[in-house]
Amino acid sequence: MSEERLAAIRRMRFTEPTFGPYTTIPAALGDLILRIREQHHATQELLAEVNRLQGRTADGYLPALPWARQLDADDLEGLLADLADAASGGDDLTTLAEVERVIATWRAIAEADQAMRTAPGPGDACEQPPMDETRRRTDALADDLRRLLNTHGVHGLDRQYGVVSVAAIIKDLADWDALVRELQIPASEIKSVGYACVGVVERDGVELRLVGHGVPALLNAKLAGVEQS
Repeated sequence: MSEERLAAIRRMRFTEPTFGPYTTIPAALGDLILRIREQHHATQELLAEVNRLQGRTADGYLPALPWARQLDADDLEGLLADLADAASGGDDLTTLAEVERVIATWRAIAEADQAMRTAPGPGDACEQPPMDETRRRTDALADDLRRLLNTHGVHGLDRQYGVVSVAAIIKDLADWDALVRELQIPASEIKSVGYACVGVVERDGVELRLVGHGVPALLNAKLAGVEQS
């Protein structure tokens, strides 16, 4: 045992009811206590690093909405405003369902935008998982929809397992209407969320999402013009 460790043990004291509050700890016991302390400290450091890598908060919980951190300032403002509106209803399952709908819609927007930002370029290699029927249908739908790129404001297309997302920056409602017709999305499946409209439809067992940024503002401007006339 090193002199440094022995010195640390000599400095250790504990309360013993028979001999008083400052009883010297034997070297063997002191060494064991030091080892336990060191292992505990190492374990705490390891847990802190795991929590950091997983994005956990200081109390050890995972973030409830990790995808929301990917939103820009305007979209985050839209998400929070929509959540506030959704949660302002009664204390019942209808309000809960509305909150869940807002979260699901904004998650689709965040994931689509993130996919566009991180999509590999033409020369990047991608690891391809084994093909199955769902993946085959997903790839087939995504390949078919590539023809929409750079038309009607479409600026990105992303495929995930069982989901294809089409993102567009809409500057004219005619482009939005054309995309909705092209993708055959029913009006009942289109929701306005802050700065975007999101339409969801199933196509051959694959979920197809259309995210139109700027649509709500255009619709509001059109409605204001009609009211003024």
